Amino acid sequence: MFVPSIAMFAITDLMGGARVPLIGNVIQNQFLQARDWPFGAALGMVFMGLFAVTYALVLRFREREEPA
Repeated sequence: MFVPSIAMFAITDLMGGARVPLIGNVIQNQFLQARDWPFGAALGMVFMGLFAVTYALVLRFREREEPA
């Protein structure tokens, strides 16, 4: 699990760089540069919650589409 998470930070750095701030870069900057750990943690939790809700909806719609 550690290697994919490191790879995602590297990919966001390569894709966004200094010109386009991606959400991974924003969260990382909150922890490392701004030293605003509560805001960085809140951003991480909000996006993890959004992912969980989206994943649950995808699973629900996939179950409805499968033939019985």
